[in-house]
Amino acid sequence: MCTACGRCTWYDTEQPCHVDGCTGTLELLGEEHSTVFCYPGKGTDEDADFAECSTEELQDRVKLVRDFDRLCEACVKSFIRFVKTHAVEEQEILVPQTVRIAVDK
Repeated sequence: MCTACGRCTWYDTEQPCHVDGCTGTLELLGEEHSTVFCYPGKGTDEDADFAECSTEELQDRVKLVRDFDRLCEACVKSFIRFVKTHAVEEQEILVPQTVRIAVDK
């Protein structure tokens, strides 16, 4: 992981960070970091086989799925409430930005 920008690394050696403008060092990770994997269109338990699961494991899974479903419903309701109570307006803001320009030597 980079000591300055936090970028994770897959390199086998420590080396300078490859992000433009970053002066940090890519250090080796001491432990494995999880990564998020998304398979669009695939159901959560689409390929799961629950034949070997105990009743308690199945009850825990059902509770997890129901909790997730309730969370999704709460998120949708919250978003709908937000949309109904807010409007989009245009505002002009100044954003400091570093750019490169050519100058005489």
